[in-house]
Amino acid sequence: MEPSTAFLLTALTGLIGYLIGNWLTIGRDKRKERIEAVKPVRTKLLNALHSTTPYSAYPTIEELDLLRSYFGKRKRKNFMAALKSYGDICQLYEHRTKTGAVEYTHTKEIEQAIEHLLDNFLKIH
Repeated sequence: MEPSTAFLLTALTGLIGYLIGNWLTIGRDKRKERIEAVKPVRTKLLNALHSTTPYSAYPTIEELDLLRSYFGKRKRKNFMAALKSYGDICQLYEHRTKTGAVEYTHTKEIEQAIEHLLDNFLKIH
């Protein structure tokens, strides 16, 4: 093999290795950023799942907006529909006591809505 061919082959192999490594690093970083966006929303919903007032731990607009940015168009639409369903169910079963405290009836339906969000959109992997 000629020295120029060997050099060209070595340079090409190095460039391909660099590009693949860079691509894998970007994928890892995106996955890490998505997990960081999921964590606060997931924590709040897990707290709501085990709370007597399940709607009190609702994620903030900023948390939801950041999380939505990691979803594709279809998944974002489904996520927002599931989130709206959760909010509607909570409001449907919300009851105020004479003292002004908020209680929720039919907590099984609320738990199912939260579990649907956790299982379908907020997995950490």
